[in-house]
Amino acid sequence: MFNIKNGLALGVIVIVAIIAQALMGNAEVLAVYGQYAVGVSVFFLLIIIFTIYKIVVLKKHTEEQFADLNHRLRVMAQLVEGHHDVISKVRHRTDEGDSQRADLVGEMKILQTLLLQIATAKNKVSSEQEAPVEETKVIENVSDSPSEPQTEQLTDTAITEIMENALKENRVDLYLQPIVNLPSRQHVHYECFTRVRDEHGKTIFAKDYMPFAEKTGATSTLDNLLLFRVTQIVRKLAHRRPQVKFFCNMSSSSLNDEEFFPQFADFLLSNELLSERLIFEFAQEDVVNMSAQLERNLLALGQKGYRYSMDKVSDVSFDIGALAQKYFRYVKVDGSVFLKGDSILHPEDLKEALDRQEIILIASKIEDEKTVVNILDCNVDYGQGFLFGEPKLSALAMDDDE
Repeated sequence: MFNIKNGLALGVIVIVAIIAQALMGNAEVLAVYGQYAVGVSVFFLLIIIFTIYKIVVLKKHTEEQFADLNHRLRVMAQLVEGHHDVISKVRHRTDEGDSQRADLVGEMKILQTLLLQIATAKNKVSSEQEAPVEETKVIENVSDSPSEPQTEQLTDTAITEIMENALKENRVDLYLQPIVNLPSRQHVHYECFTRVRDEHGKTIFAKDYMPFAEKTGATSTLDNLLLFRVTQIVRKLAHRRPQVKFFCNMSSSSLNDEEFFPQFADFLLSNELLSERLIFEFAQEDVVNMSAQLERNLLALGQKGYRYSMDKVSDVSFDIGALAQKYFRYVKVDGSVFLKGDSILHPEDLKEALDRQEIILIASKIEDEKTVVNILDCNVDYGQGFLFGEPKLSALAMDDDE
């Protein structure tokens, strides 16, 4: 193919030929070669012009291709980034789904255990039906609230049916009693109580089912049921007022239930966010008599962020340092011990000792203003009792403060 190099070679040949003819003195040949030289020069000039044109056009075309390629790369980068976001969202949703499925599996295992325990109690009641059915007697002064209405007596069979169906159909309600800051009396935390409703929406109180539970050995089962239900409900409330903590009583029967408690502990360990909201409360007697295995379980939960409270304190000579090492951060003492002359306890000394271990003292069961005055004299910062509020259905208790 003819190109610039060929044109240059031809031009050089023509010039050399002209020079040779000029040296030989051949005028006619020189004239002919001169004409050829002019034609070749014009042709060569045209080739140069065409080549320059091709270079300009090629450069422009190349720039357009690069621009198009850059545009395609930007589009592809956006698509990749978009797909990355989608993949991240899918992965996040998958992780959430896996977590929710794991939580659901954990809940179902506990629920199955509770239903089996209730079924065992139910079978025990059925086997006793061969004898005349006795109505449960209402025990006096075991009410959670002085304003609890009197309810009609229930048979053991009726109670087992109510408990079983309440668990299956989510008719176990959460009631909250405020723990207040003193002296402002602002609600800062809540203690949890549970109430069971029958199929007609009627509330069944502890005084109605405790005689049945004690007689059939179902106390542990009912405590487990109520404890588990509290954790379920509190988990749903976790997005509201995150600074508020919920105190949840854990009885000795639940602690010593070898079937329930390990499952419950696993459930708590897989739901670490609950540690920011739940404070598990134990009676002093249960803390003192706690087995080594239970202590290890509570320490494992404590290492995951769970904290504890001790109430029903009858002996104030407990080891506060040891209590703090077991992740106890609250101690509740009945308000009556703060009344002057009613106790050998020096509340100020207890408050200072607890403060040194970063354990908060809460005066509980406060029912009159006289007790409040004595509590304030001892510089106690928190109080709880019917004077500050009775247990209310969770939505009402929360809304009253907002």
